[in-house]
Amino acid sequence: MRRVTTPRLPGRNSRTIDKSLLFPVDAADWADVDMGFAEFPATTVANILNLEFLVHPWDFATATGRTLKASPVLAGYVPGLARATIQPAMRGKSVAGEILVEESAESLERLIAFTGRQVSNA
Repeated sequence: MRRVTTPRLPGRNSRTIDKSLLFPVDAADWADVDMGFAEFPATTVANILNLEFLVHPWDFATATGRTLKASPVLAGYVPGLARATIQPAMRGKSVAGEILVEESAESLERLIAFTGRQVSNA
């Protein structure tokens, strides 16, 4: 993983340094992220984070008897990321098998079911 150290230049506070000085490398150098157990493309890591930050709050809300209210735009966007990120080979290992839901299910319910969680109308 590429790390950036803010340069200390004479007469300049490190908080006010041009961003061009912080990232003087080609964007291709930032393409992979070392997750400790494997390297992934940065876009995949971003997809995973979007998925994690919507699914796990749903888990917590459900476990505490509450309902998660997510923006319809977000709930409509993240399932596409999930489908692009969760590969069939991941099923049964890091992700449970998909649970089928009715076609009329809302986007968030479809996402939750896609990640192997039981929703109320499944």
